[in-house]
Amino acid sequence: MFLSFLETLAPKSDTVARINYELMNKIPTVIKKYKSVDSVLDENEAVHYPTEFPSCLDPPGTPPHKPFLKVGVPILLLRKLDPPKLCNGTMTEATIITGCVAGEEVFIPRIPIKPTDMPFEIKRTQFPV
Repeated sequence: MFLSFLETLAPKSDTVARINYELMNKIPTVIKKYKSVDSVLDENEAVHYPTEFPSCLDPPGTPPHKPFLKVGVPILLLRKLDPPKLCNGTMTEATIITGCVAGEEVFIPRIPIKPTDMPFEIKRTQFPV
């Protein structure tokens, strides 16, 4: 529960990811990786890129291709799923641990996310954490 009051702030997301990974390794549970499903939306553009290319990208505002999750480690929600309970910024362990509905168990689905600041359109289907 103490970790729910801490957040990592850094100028670059790769720095945050590295710090989070180091802190996560201190918790004695097994790391799980959940790969996203990525695709280039325009068929004419898709032929210019290998199929694994969208998975290598880390656009701002999108979850990573392969987030590392552990039981007991809080996660921060990046998208509104069910306002007012599940909004971006809600910290959860699949049981909400902050806010007006703390203690409630929730289901977080993988959702399609389309970053807008790319030279071509991609879609990433991933947990919004």
